[in-house]
Amino acid sequence: MLLVTILIGVLLAAPVHPQTDSVQRKLGYNPNYDVWYLMPPAQVQNLTPTVMKEYQRTKDDGGVCIKDNIWIYCRTGKPLN
Repeated sequence: MLLVTILIGVLLAAPVHPQTDSVQRKLGYNPNYDVWYLMPPAQVQNLTPTVMKEYQRTKDDGGVCIKDNIWIYCRTGKPLN
């Protein structure tokens, strides 16, 4: 039991690395609740009407992603204009 307590303490004391913006996150939309989300999970920021329109247009062909705070096409990696 003591070993389990020590192990849990060590795991809780280990530093948590913050998520960086260099991770490519795919935009998603749930029409039932009108909710936009990113996978892997993160807060959706600077979502413009242009990004929403491009998501609807390309959702079946790769979709829209964000990386380093720049919206890009997931399949090609090219930035949205």
